[in-house]
Parts: sequence; structure tokens; C-alpha cells
Amino acid sequence: MRNEGRFQPLCLAVQVSPRN
Repeated sequence: MRNEGRFQPLCLAVQVSPRN
């Protein structure tokens, strides 16, 4: 679950900025 912390910001950035 430690990786989830790193994926959290990534998922958020993708949701807020689907351009990437």
C-alpha cells in the first residue's frame, strides 16, 4: 500500500489533467 501513496497524486493529476 506504500505505492498507493505515490499513485494517489498521479491518479489525481490524470483526473484533473486528462491531457497527459
